Amino acid sequence: MTELHPEAEGNPCSIGNYRAGWAVMMAAAVGPHPFGPMIIGSPLSYWAGVEGENPCATPAGCWAEVG
Repeated sequence: MTELHPEAEGNPCSIGNYRAGWAVMMAAAVGPHPFGPMIIGSPLSYWAGVEGENPCATPAGCWAEVG
């Protein structure tokens, strides 16, 4: 998208609902691709896992709410 619109400021907004939402989040998590705002219509469980083994679970959830 950035190649098609070099005059645009910032990174493109990504929109995904259900499975596309998961795809957007996974691509943003593993790729070096520049992502701007993400509008996700998928349930994401930031609290999943075993207590004590995922120390970033709660801070990540709090950041997602205000970030």
